[in-house]
Amino acid sequence: FAPVCTLAVSPTVLVTGPSMPAKTLAAFMQQVKEQPGKRTYGTPGTGSSGHFASEQFLRMVGLSMNHIPYKGAAQVVTDVMGGQLDSSFATLGSVLPQVQGGKLTALAVAAPRRSPLLPNVPTFAEAGVKGYSADAWYGLLAPANTPAPVLQALEKVATEFAQLPATAAKFNSLGLEPQNACGAPFGAQLARDAKGYTQLANDLNLKAE
Repeated sequence: FAPVCTLAVSPTVLVTGPSMPAKTLAAFMQQVKEQPGKRTYGTPGTGSSGHFASEQFLRMVGLSMNHIPYKGAAQVVTDVMGGQLDSSFATLGSVLPQVQGGKLTALAVAAPRRSPLLPNVPTFAEAGVKGYSADAWYGLLAPANTPAPVLQALEKVATEFAQLPATAAKFNSLGLEPQNACGAPFGAQLARDAKGYTQLANDLNLKAE
């Protein structure tokens, strides 16, 4: 495939429910430390972006939790709210209504800066864990060997679309933040992501099913 452009990102946000009444990232980490391997986090499945985001964080801070994989994100959110799960490293778009409605507690956002959608929630760096980032991006890819003029035309259309006020409003309503990176910068991002995820998958001994 050939990279065209990113259109939006949905940063990872750490959320907890009633079974884990932490109100800060520091309190969350302390509770996990006190019960190594017993506190739970749910993801949409083994090898999902949520799984990688969770394990990346836990390895950075030297903590251990029990991974509970699901088949999709909806039931994860439901079970965190219901107390069957302690937490989830979820994409912002999948939990924004529940956080805004007070049904989930957002402890930190894995992004370089605070999300305008949750301005009162600190970044992981602000909360004491520097260097952790786990954005989920949405973008356009073209078939491999697509001629350069065609890629340039696609980039132009994608950029114009991303800059429309209506696009930003729609993305925000879905818990997404507009982002427009095309061509070589997008390709470099893909390479970094692929390298990092491959290393983590090898470390976790994940196998394709």
